[in-house]
Amino acid sequence: MIDGPVGIDFPSFPGGAIWRRKVMKTMKFRAIIPERNATIYFDLNDLAKLGDLEDILRLREKFSTREILVPWLLQGNVPNLYTGKKDSAKWGKLTLHEQTVWLNSGKIKDEWSGKEIYGRDIVVPAPNEWDEPPYTVEFNEGCFTLNRPHTIVKTFWEIGFQLLIIGNVTENPELLGKK
Repeated sequence: MIDGPVGIDFPSFPGGAIWRRKVMKTMKFRAIIPERNATIYFDLNDLAKLGDLEDILRLREKFSTREILVPWLLQGNVPNLYTGKKDSAKWGKLTLHEQTVWLNSGKIKDEWSGKEIYGRDIVVPAPNEWDEPPYTVEFNEGCFTLNRPHTIVKTFWEIGFQLLIIGNVTENPELLGKK
């Protein structure tokens, strides 16, 4: 996976034009599947490696990402898209489980730079000094936005404050006053 846009300059052509090719980040997704108690992070390359439906159905005897993710997607569920931003969560504020998952992924504590923010996450400004109500992160008309009920507050890139993830719409609807 490439960490960011990479520019490659090609030689100038007559007339002085320089061609520049951009290689974009891999799009990352998150699938939250409460009925299987599963959260799966994946990209489009991972989906290409899953094989066809017949292969997946043959793997029924084995509990795997394939067995959970593909049927979930085939039911018409839509995964959450990664925004490209991270929240301001500090290492010491993570749960023991979150720290263990991070360390078991082969990364070290010093590499921690916040939780990845995905669509349908529930966030608050950090620090939330005025006890503001939470926002939901949504993908609207080609960009990520911070929303409150019936209102798009700002596009994700216009905000002038750090965010802190407090949950997500699928697992924590009560944070938005829903049951």
